[in-house]
Amino acid sequence: NYLLMVSTLEPRKNHALLIAAWERLKHAGMPDLALVLVGNKGWDFEPIEQLMRPWMQRGQLFHLSNVPTAELRILYRHAAATVCPSRGEGFDYSGIEAMASGGLVVASDIDVHREIYLDASAYFDPYSVTDAASTIARILGEDGQAERDALRRASPAVVDRYRVATILPQWQALLDRHRHGA
Repeated sequence: NYLLMVSTLEPRKNHALLIAAWERLKHAGMPDLALVLVGNKGWDFEPIEQLMRPWMQRGQLFHLSNVPTAELRILYRHAAATVCPSRGEGFDYSGIEAMASGGLVVASDIDVHREIYLDASAYFDPYSVTDAASTIARILGEDGQAERDALRRASPAVVDRYRVATILPQWQALLDRHRHGA
């Protein structure tokens, strides 16, 4: 029973908000919920590491790096949810990877997440610990089954938009147009 986040440890990825929301969930009826963070250390990671340290010492937060792809798919598939809490993002692969692995996604309500994940994710305010915690609690709660089912039904169409078989012909057409001076 764990939440998963896959991202470089750096401030814009919003680890601090996720850790705070997770702490609230633990104190509000989900004491056994663990947190697994997968990613390498990025710029200004030290404050994030300080937030992680006490929970790591208790064996309730786990920081992993260099996880092989096959094992990462297992983590995605078995997570209660993959959380994508970024405040700023170019393209967040982890949500698509989670969906492709059969997992649920809860993401910050930023334009890029809405554009990529469409209706296959539950969304929260990336500046509100309260909203993040309540959104995750709603998805994971006993009354969240219908929403979880809807997210899972929506995921395959979202994932298909990013498969090689979908994207490669678009790139080939673009390159052909430019090659022929169009």
